[in-house]
Amino acid sequence: MLFPAKLVELQQHLDYLQQEFSTLQGRAHPNLAGRINVQLTWIAALRSGVSMVETSLALYQAAANPALDTWRQLFSTMQALAHQVQALRIQQLPSYLARTPDDQYLSNLLEAVHREVGLADVHPVASLHQPHWFAASAVPASHPLYYVPASLVSDPGELALAFHEMGHVLFQLWAPDFGQRMQGAIADAIRRKEQAIQSAADPSDRQSMTQALLEWRVPAFREMEEVVCDVVGTLLGGPAFVVTLAIGLLATSASPFQQHTPAYPPLDCRMRLGGVVLRHIGLADPIIDRVEAGWAQVQQLYTTGRQRWYSWLYDDEYFRQIATAVQEQLLARGVTPYSAGIGGIREQISVGAAARMDEEQAYRSWAKSTAAELRRVYAPASSSSSSSSSSSSSSSNSSA
Repeated sequence: MLFPAKLVELQQHLDYLQQEFSTLQGRAHPNLAGRINVQLTWIAALRSGVSMVETSLALYQAAANPALDTWRQLFSTMQALAHQVQALRIQQLPSYLARTPDDQYLSNLLEAVHREVGLADVHPVASLHQPHWFAASAVPASHPLYYVPASLVSDPGELALAFHEMGHVLFQLWAPDFGQRMQGAIADAIRRKEQAIQSAADPSDRQSMTQALLEWRVPAFREMEEVVCDVVGTLLGGPAFVVTLAIGLLATSASPFQQHTPAYPPLDCRMRLGGVVLRHIGLADPIIDRVEAGWAQVQQLYTTGRQRWYSWLYDDEYFRQIATAVQEQLLARGVTPYSAGIGGIREQISVGAAARMDEEQAYRSWAKSTAAELRRVYAPASSSSSSSSSSSSSSSNSSA
């Protein structure tokens, strides 16, 4: 029978994972060892889950009434276990096995960034081998796994993007309160738009706006976490995050006013959000004016694709409402937002963002000196003497 064979396979995979994780834990750096310890505990829980399904299957008898039959529940439980085991096997474990000499260095650097913003109890693990630009596996939130490009070793110019991933960690760290508060902020925005509909003079406009808002409700909640993470990135990373995100995303969409991935808002939304948020909290910066002027030029290239009520749905007030709610959550939990002259790593990457918008040679000089300084401070003692070879190795691994 196929069902028992699948359960046997899951136990075999868990045996393999436990052996590999235990071996890795013995030689892992402290943050990774902590994350692996959580994973080993999770493997034990998965084993118990598989055993429970095996027992239930052995006792299973088809019910005369199909509505009372437990077969569907058994399969659903087994399916959930299979998905979790598969994620450990093909996503988590390869990230630990394909380690580089600089994983610990970037883990130390990211941990220092977390301490700067007031998240001293978060111990990130960096993986330079990843299929993403930037991403985070935020479970467990105490030891999140950050997928980052290996180029950060020699060029820290994109480091500000880690603040977006930090937002995903906060969703887990402060669950369920953070998510519920953000849902409330979106509900408030929807109510505001409903009131605006009532103020529209043209009945046909009211009908069209009502339909547009009705269709927008589902994507608004679905893309909530990514929008909030961009706000977190802006509040924690300041202008450096806005500049870096804008440069990175500039050429990524053929139609910036449409949603191409369910979890993300349209590109135009992400490109505009940072400037609105910074002005809302009183951090207007000339560099943001330049980012917005550049995006305005790009917008003119797109003559189609913008729905009639797009600008009303994703208006500046919507961004300000989300920003206010996020800022309240950060301040209530002792997290320190970015401010001019804040110092530390955030000040360093702000200098780099400004140079990036000015002159290539100035940016190259900043990248070289800042990479050397960060390595001097945060690289483990055993690897600091071989920085040049490690950096070269990491870069080649990333491009492969």
